[in-house]
Amino acid sequence: MTHTPRITEESILACWIGLESAKMNEGMVKQRKSLAILLAKKNPVSITKKGDTSHFDPSVIATLGNTVQEDLQTQLRLPVLTPLPWTHW
Repeated sequence: MTHTPRITEESILACWIGLESAKMNEGMVKQRKSLAILLAKKNPVSITKKGDTSHFDPSVIATLGNTVQEDLQTQLRLPVLTPLPWTHW
């Protein structure tokens, strides 16, 4: 005989929070690209976790290219992500 797990308000809330946080992260890019790579592209884009394209403004990429030292352009990954205390990525 198997034991049926007890469903509580807390377990339902935890499940709902997990589903909603996964939805929020769908728009994040899978792999951040270096500024150097984005500068080489006519239409700089990245792919999101959901599979959509995330477009970068070419004029902003060009401005960054003119501002950031060339040796740092391979190290700077975009988009820049800032971890928040409650995130786990």
